[in-house]
Amino acid sequence: MTDEQKALQYRWYIAGVGVFFVSVGIGQVLNTWLVTVFLHETPERIGFMQMASMLPSTLLLLVGGTVADRRDPRTILIALQTLNLIPITTVAVFYGMDMLGYWIMVAMAVVGSAFAAFIIPARDTMLTNVTRPGQIQKAIATVNMLQFGGQMVGIMFGTRADEFGAIPLLVAQGALILACALMMTRLHPVKRAAQTTTGPRNSAMKDAWEGVMEVVNDRRILTLTLYSLSGGIFYMGAFMVNLPVMVRDVYNGGSLEIGIIQMSFMAGTVIGSMISIRIGPIHRPGRLMMLSSLSAATFLTLIAVGLPFYGTSLCIFAWGLGAGVSMPMTRSVIQLSARPSHRARMLAVFQTTFMGAGPIGALIMGFAISKIGVTQSMIIPPIATLIVFVVVLLFTKIWQMPMPEQRVDEEPDEAAA
Repeated sequence: MTDEQKALQYRWYIAGVGVFFVSVGIGQVLNTWLVTVFLHETPERIGFMQMASMLPSTLLLLVGGTVADRRDPRTILIALQTLNLIPITTVAVFYGMDMLGYWIMVAMAVVGSAFAAFIIPARDTMLTNVTRPGQIQKAIATVNMLQFGGQMVGIMFGTRADEFGAIPLLVAQGALILACALMMTRLHPVKRAAQTTTGPRNSAMKDAWEGVMEVVNDRRILTLTLYSLSGGIFYMGAFMVNLPVMVRDVYNGGSLEIGIIQMSFMAGTVIGSMISIRIGPIHRPGRLMMLSSLSAATFLTLIAVGLPFYGTSLCIFAWGLGAGVSMPMTRSVIQLSARPSHRARMLAVFQTTFMGAGPIGALIMGFAISKIGVTQSMIIPPIATLIVFVVVLLFTKIWQMPMPEQRVDEEPDEAAA
């Protein structure tokens, strides 16, 4: 593709990402509201629901990465985003019939999570094919900004659940997902080496294992992946379980307050991503990641002390600000280090470990709330972070790790005109 064609492809890709995450933002508040407020479930069952919403994608993500390395990611995105209408429609039908129950929500969360396992690596690897050389850090920061900016817009709509009920929001969510699928049709197909080879092809399991070994054999990526896993266990659990329960039980809030909490994080992440774009390439990504996790521990400690609602919201905003600056760094390292033939699988390995932390963290924090209380249990992530920070600082080289140069040893995947 020429630079002009790639720029046009990039704009369609970016527009699709933004629209898709508006839909995700609606679903974040709406699904939490349905389980926490509408069905009024216990913290343990809320934690199980959040685990169900992430576990299938965690288990299948490496398979999704293998498929994305073998097949045209554009086709995967169009098909799976269209199929995402199934769980949304199902919830709408049962809600409209006044028959919506906890296990229906769990089942639809499982279905949506399974689709996400194939959407995420296809979307991640497609970014490289629509980005001009030397622009990958900026592109990832832009996607990160649109991801959380789109979610923030969706959350603003989701906060009206108390007023309008679920049906209008479910209709809007489905329409946005369909619009994203239509935008993906404007991208050029990507011709994979696996589609053009005439020799025997490896099994899917062997291909997936190759992706795992690529990560294991790259000490830089392996260390970053394990560090992200440790943080994800507690921070994702606190975000998914503690904060909604705090809104309900400590602040006596509903969908509006849940939305404000989530928008606070998203707003911080968007501004942090804008700062990341503004300051340009980061030469010590590991250092930035570690400092970001330490700042998040500080703000969660303040929340554990016991703050009014606006104080908690400000702390969540500050947490998101640090995350927005640091989050693109790991993906940039992987995008720049990975061989094109293994990129989707390596990204999927990282996403699998990070997302795998979510279900574990949701269960841990759900049970911690039942034992020591929702506010008091917020001190668990900062303590764990401090321990991991010291271990990583003393026994790894993340602090000194430089940003890798873009690979020039292989040609990028061929885009079909």
